[in-house]
Amino acid sequence: MISIGLVLVAWELYANHSGIKPTVLPAPSRVFEQAMLNRDALLDNAIPTIRATLIGFACSLSAAFALSMLVDFF
Repeated sequence: MISIGLVLVAWELYANHSGIKPTVLPAPSRVFEQAMLNRDALLDNAIPTIRATLIGFACSLSAAFALSMLVDFF
């Protein structure tokens, strides 16, 4: 937890004091702020994204199993 906190603090300080454009590297506080402002859109899109991820994972497991069986028998 401490290391995550240190990374977030370093990121915040670097983003705010380095002169880098916020479109290139937004500060974590800005990311969190925008996430809260757009939480409805994020939640609406979370389910289809999770579904697509799980389907892709299932397909990769099936393909890996089939290929491992092929390799084992031949």
